[in-house]
Amino acid sequence: MSSGNPIPLNRVRSSDILADPDRYESVLSAIVKGGFVPIPKEGEKLRGEKSLNDGFGNITLFTENDASFADSIPYGLANYYGISFNRQVSADSIQPVFRVRKADDIVLLSSTITVAPIVIAGFMSDPTGGDGNYEYVQLLATKDINFAATPYSVVICNNATNTIPSPQGWATGVVVSGSTTYYRSYKFNLTTGTAKKGTYFYVGDRVNKSMAPTQPVCLH
Repeated sequence: MSSGNPIPLNRVRSSDILADPDRYESVLSAIVKGGFVPIPKEGEKLRGEKSLNDGFGNITLFTENDASFADSIPYGLANYYGISFNRQVSADSIQPVFRVRKADDIVLLSSTITVAPIVIAGFMSDPTGGDGNYEYVQLLATKDINFAATPYSVVICNNATNTIPSPQGWATGVVVSGSTTYYRSYKFNLTTGTAKKGTYFYVGDRVNKSMAPTQPVCLH
């Protein structure tokens, strides 16, 4: 009917497509800040199916073997402009598959793939009942860590309305200046002990032993 009409571009979270694939089928969309799970191995190419994660969910990115960009190296972080298609996986179930049209549809943000040595796996900020001395952070080690050789710090911000921000910065912890005590943040220095790859450890005042996992526990 006409030509030269710009196509509206929708920034879409992968979770939205997964939740309602019919709504986004055949729609030109942008998945922003996507990375691959698991991390591609050395020498791996873009061709075939890859699990793309944008922080909201994992969606399948499919690249034909004869695509001009099939031999590209999967990026560490990129924006992906493409179209979602639905694939029938059973009589009453469909799976969205995201496809880019050309190499320019992949906008590189970072080619460096890094894995944080420690990730937050859980956070107990307000236990039922009295929460005094029972708040903690559950952390997961992604590699073997000796805290004496490589120390880390965990900083917790207190957002209670009766706290006074420290004039020395948000990460300074409790500071007493004259008659005023500043409680905006708490800093835990991890300088002793070890954590094995794949194990959990805990930072806090006290962990409920009846609920804690059997992995090594680090308390401060």
